[in-house]
Amino acid sequence: MDVLYTKFTTERAPRYHISTTIFRNEGVLYCKKIALNKQARAHIVRLKANTDPMLEVTSTDEESVTFEYIQGKTMHNLLYDAAQNQDRSRFFEILEQYKNYVYGNTIVNYKIFKPSQEFVDTFGYLAIHLMDCDCFVKSNIDLSFGNIIKKGDLHWVTLDSEWVFDFEIPVKFSIYRNVHRLRSAFEKAGHN
Repeated sequence: MDVLYTKFTTERAPRYHISTTIFRNEGVLYCKKIALNKQARAHIVRLKANTDPMLEVTSTDEESVTFEYIQGKTMHNLLYDAAQNQDRSRFFEILEQYKNYVYGNTIVNYKIFKPSQEFVDTFGYLAIHLMDCDCFVKSNIDLSFGNIIKKGDLHWVTLDSEWVFDFEIPVKFSIYRNVHRLRSAFEKAGHN
């Protein structure tokens, strides 16, 4: 086994402390996520349960999960390329694909949103008033552009399913959060 990359995520609450390792074994690339303490095992279990069905899980135990490593361009990469080439049409086409992917991979209810205690505990109190809006029933809040990659020429695949919640979250909040993160990344790279 040849380890290519390891990241330890310990800046979060202990129940989310994990490591992520990308390694090569017999010429094949894999990504392994490991709980760094007993509290974080539940996080790994939740990650396994919410893994995109298009992403092959190659091994699992109570402390870890190993996935195939998909090589290709993420939506973030494609948006960056479009921005570099000043291709507004392509940029907005990818944003539309993102919106369709988000709506197509979650259960959404149209209703009056009232933040649950779980929402407030996770995101804090937000001064948002999304009265009648689409809400995820169960959502992957980290459907960021960098976590969605094209598998071959056929399917978009969610790479990371760590942050799936069972409480209602407004779809527009999730999209806004991820567009804001994209904008921040582009600004750091010198694109306005």
